[in-house]
Amino acid sequence: MAFAASSASALSIGLVWNGEYAKAESEMEQVQRSGATVFRLPIDKSVSEATYESIFTHAWEHGITIEPYLVRSNGSATQFPTSGEYASWDSWVKGIVKRYGYSGSFWSGKSNPKPVPAWEVWNEENLAKNNPGGSSVQPENYARFLITTSEAIKSAQKEQSGGGTTVLFGGLYMPAGEYYNSFLEKAANVGGEPSSYNGVAIHPYAFENGATQMSERVNDVRYALNNHVSGGSGKSLWITELGWPVGGSGAPSVSPEQQASLLTQSLNWIKGAAATDNIQVVDWYNIRDYGGQITWSYFCGMRDANGNYRPSWWAFEEETGAAPWPAKPTVSTESATGITEYQATLNGWVNPNGTATSYHFEYGRTQSYGASRPVPDGNAGSGSSDETKSVTVENLEPHVKYHYRLVATSEGGTSYGQDRTFTTDLKWSLRNTNSPGAPDVSFWFGRPGATPVTGDWNGDGTATAGTYDPASGVWKLRNQNTAGSAEIEFQYGGGPWTTPVVGDWDGNGTTTIGLYNPSTGEWRLRNYNSAGSAEIEFQYGGGTWQAVTGDWDGTERRRSASMDLVMASGLCATATAAAAPTWNSSTAAVPGGLS
Repeated sequence: MAFAASSASALSIGLVWNGEYAKAESEMEQVQRSGATVFRLPIDKSVSEATYESIFTHAWEHGITIEPYLVRSNGSATQFPTSGEYASWDSWVKGIVKRYGYSGSFWSGKSNPKPVPAWEVWNEENLAKNNPGGSSVQPENYARFLITTSEAIKSAQKEQSGGGTTVLFGGLYMPAGEYYNSFLEKAANVGGEPSSYNGVAIHPYAFENGATQMSERVNDVRYALNNHVSGGSGKSLWITELGWPVGGSGAPSVSPEQQASLLTQSLNWIKGAAATDNIQVVDWYNIRDYGGQITWSYFCGMRDANGNYRPSWWAFEEETGAAPWPAKPTVSTESATGITEYQATLNGWVNPNGTATSYHFEYGRTQSYGASRPVPDGNAGSGSSDETKSVTVENLEPHVKYHYRLVATSEGGTSYGQDRTFTTDLKWSLRNTNSPGAPDVSFWFGRPGATPVTGDWNGDGTATAGTYDPASGVWKLRNQNTAGSAEIEFQYGGGPWTTPVVGDWDGNGTTTIGLYNPSTGEWRLRNYNSAGSAEIEFQYGGGTWQAVTGDWDGTERRRSASMDLVMASGLCATATAAAAPTWNSSTAAVPGGLS
């Protein structure tokens, strides 16, 4: 029987523990979310069996098969037992197999059991530190140890289920130690050793030449089995460790982005070679860094020691076919508000999708942005609903188009809202004499796209600036010829009423607003600068005629349809005339950014 196949291919794809049993237990959800179907870790004779009970329970609850390698650490050493210790070791092995193997007692009463289908005997036994004797590598001694362990595994499984199981030659370390092919071939010289195992576990680390070197090492082992081991062509390969470090000492490190790329290249090659080379499993080393260490082997994680996800996490999910998790935040950029000549309020919303999320707005003159607020990033929480976010940006330049977007980041990655724009206020340049020269007054007020209007909105005898936005029907009127917010703001018009007109319709000394519909020639005039119904309505003009207003009969009123309002033919109905009050007697003004 073999491991359950990954959704990505007939190959099973797994993860390796990070060296801490407690995290192996608590991170089974991450293993499941990654799309891995197997999880490799040691079952150690020196560790309490209660530890494995908990790990197997959590793995089963998340649909994960434990892929163990049998070891005895005895503290810091990992030397396999000598012949005098075989009896005790074999007895322990049988108990483990009967507990967690096929039809094992642990699975009694459990639906969808995940028994151990393959037992890897020892780990990196071609390194001297993992052999009895310490300073020397002894392939023949390992062969004898493998034979006795294999007999214990197979006999225990037969007693428990009546069937067989898979035994693996312990993971051969490829960058160093006894040359892996030589170790494999020397061990095969011990009588009965080749028939004691069904597959060979290998660790084809490739620090010098990436995925190419990795593939060469896998093919080397396949060639040695096929040509130098009795029955070797029928034995499977199990890549039980493969990875690249992003830090630490003792091996070249790569960047997190390079690690992700190497993962993708390697797994893609292994998937393609799986059938030809009879590769059953590939396990990425490893799920997470082990903190407090300095050597490279503790820096190969797809997550760092603090649990932060590296790019390799999402590369791994792509290879397994798992849905991206943790999910990235959902983010949307909304329209800016509170726009003046020097500032604007940027708006949007973020949905953290259940993961702690930070956010900021990027803004600038181009889609390269260049600035962000708030600094540091704001907190969007870890909920699963939309969170409205706003920030006011200041010290902007007047009459400039700005791009902006909302950006949100969590462990799931970074999401970018759509690019939006706003433009700071228009420039007004006013002359107090009807002659050439520089403006006597300059200020910023109004949006591009709005139609400028002028009038004595408060009856103090001075004409001041205003705008009408035909898209929204919003009027914004100033009582001073300076930059600032509108003292009077209301909605009146919009839709087909695209042309604003202003005048003192009732002769009370105050300019008020009105609208002209160029398609129908309809007029609607208000005697108050506020929302409401028109006090004066009539039809005059239409077509291509342009609306203008004036005190045509000298009565200082602009309200009579026959005397006070005229139509000039041949122009589009888009322009407006200045009201009778002046800046400083009757002088010129140029709104809209011209000096």
